[in-house]
Amino acid sequence: MTKKPKPRWGYRPPGFQSAPVFSEEQAKRLAEIAGRSHSQSIKKLHQLLNEEGEALTFVDYINQTEVSPPEQRAALEVLIDHSRCLLEGLREADLDTQRAIYSGYPNLRLSDHEAQEPMDSLTLFLRDIAHLERLCRALEEAPSRIPEGSGSPGIGIAKIAAEKLAAVYEEFTGEKFQVSGKHGRDAPARFVECALRTIAPEVTEANIRTATRYAVKVLNWRRRNHKPPPKKG
Repeated sequence: MTKKPKPRWGYRPPGFQSAPVFSEEQAKRLAEIAGRSHSQSIKKLHQLLNEEGEALTFVDYINQTEVSPPEQRAALEVLIDHSRCLLEGLREADLDTQRAIYSGYPNLRLSDHEAQEPMDSLTLFLRDIAHLERLCRALEEAPSRIPEGSGSPGIGIAKIAAEKLAAVYEEFTGEKFQVSGKHGRDAPARFVECALRTIAPEVTEANIRTATRYAVKVLNWRRRNHKPPPKKG
């Protein structure tokens, strides 16, 4: 069942604090996937993961603090409903109710512009309704200006993490990071998938596959373009 996105009202990202992402138990699980499950190997992998800790934690930080497109659209849906309700209510209110609203205008603090351009309360009230109509139209058009995307971590974030995790796999195993087949269910792919789900549990399977293939391309490109240091003498 798909989880319906909710708006994050009043959300402010917390300050970033670096911290290890992987526990010893998680490192052990990843070492088993890589086929290196003895204790010294687990310690080595845990150390490698911790060396990438800040970057990987930052990936998780971005995932947690970024308001996703569905969350943005969910917030706009609520605002659109409220604004329509308010606008319709002001329009449909009887004259006495409207008068009860704008008769309080003289007691409200006016802007400098309004103070320089005196208007009677009814005129100000009607102008405010016109401004609200404009705001409603802007709200209704706003969802179309939000890029398409899912509520799961973006592919860009997944790619960053997959690239670093693939490099960790190579250093840990001494083997080239390769993925066979379209969906890649071999050890390197499972290593990245398991680690990615630790960093970002909501990442989609499609993004994991795409990010893993991206990591293979990046590491292959680095190998092709790496120039060994010149020989001495």
